Amino acid sequence: MPILARPIGLLVYPSVVSMMRRLRQPGHGCGGASEYFNAIRDRDAETAEKWIRRHMVDFGRGYELAHLDWKGVIRDAGIEGEERCE
Repeated sequence: MPILARPIGLLVYPSVVSMMRRLRQPGHGCGGASEYFNAIRDRDAETAEKWIRRHMVDFGRGYELAHLDWKGVIRDAGIEGEERCE
């Protein structure tokens, strides 16, 4: 995972794991990540904003489809050894 993504990744990753386990859609979840990081590297604010907005909308949709509680606490997503977006 790029150093840029680590702080937000540590915050968001446990909820993503919980969501993806409920949705059972292998291969999804990392789409657009490279476009987002490339845009930041290239200092392309417009493209970076476009991709992060897409991620935020997709995350919200996934959370709703997984029937997760927006106000709930995720104590342990069991993320040890999980595959991560690189």
